[in-house]
Amino acid sequence: MATFSKPKALITGVSGFLGSNLAIIFRDHFQLAGSFCYHSQQIKGCQTFPLDLTDALAVKRVIADIKPDVVIHTAALSHPDMCEQAPERAYNINVTGTENLLSCLNFSVRLLDISTDLVFDGEKGWYRETDPTNPLNVYALSKLEAEKRVLAWNGNYSIIRTSLMYGSGNEVNNSFLHWMFRNLEENRIIPLFTDQYRTCLFVQDTAQALLQLSRLKDTGMFHLGGSENINRYEFGRKFASIFGYSPDLLKPVSMRDAPARAKRAADCSLNSEKIIQLIGFKPCNIESGLRKIKSEGKIIS
Repeated sequence: MATFSKPKALITGVSGFLGSNLAIIFRDHFQLAGSFCYHSQQIKGCQTFPLDLTDALAVKRVIADIKPDVVIHTAALSHPDMCEQAPERAYNINVTGTENLLSCLNFSVRLLDISTDLVFDGEKGWYRETDPTNPLNVYALSKLEAEKRVLAWNGNYSIIRTSLMYGSGNEVNNSFLHWMFRNLEENRIIPLFTDQYRTCLFVQDTAQALLQLSRLKDTGMFHLGGSENINRYEFGRKFASIFGYSPDLLKPVSMRDAPARAKRAADCSLNSEKIIQLIGFKPCNIESGLRKIKSEGKIIS
């Protein structure tokens, strides 16, 4: 009986929070490779290696060697305050890195480009793919510029704007869930915004949705968010309740009370109807996602 090899997939930014979670799901379906820039990452079932996406020749060599059928581009300088402090570096990684990747991909390669809900100014909420963008900080602007490069590419791509994600991270990169866990374990007071809203997304839902998208040829823009629009304080209360911490450790604060380099948007919630109609995506609610994490007994994988 004939045997068929799995298709090849490359995840950029495999040491990141999303990238490492994707690898755990994608390794069962692909011959999987993953690149990292600064932090070495070992993942069973995934060939990992260092790659600086701002080095065009290095990117070209990697793509020629791997010959991927699918590329999931998660690599980015994604901390808004860090991007605000080093805008040139943010542009080089987020925009030039994307350009370098696109320049050596065959048009038959399936590209999933990961973007962000922060391309919106947060004045409206429940944004659709057709709503006008208005980034408020360097990070968001650089991701919007990267989107434009992908939109101009004539290949088989999807741009996926994701919302704030939570779930189990790794030793290198964790979601804000781990920050809350660490502080609550040490009985520290946690300031949480009451006036910043996101459609918080369970990272395993993200991975499953991207796996389904990787098998399609639908190009264009997709929003991928959770089922609830919630502020960080209310999210923290759900977390404390499910994991058994005192809600008295949670301090409700306003974004105005926490100065930061990068300007913050108030409500970047995403309308995910388009992707729901395409793949039948059904994001879990926050309570279900948190209970699954608790049942698995790990905040860090």
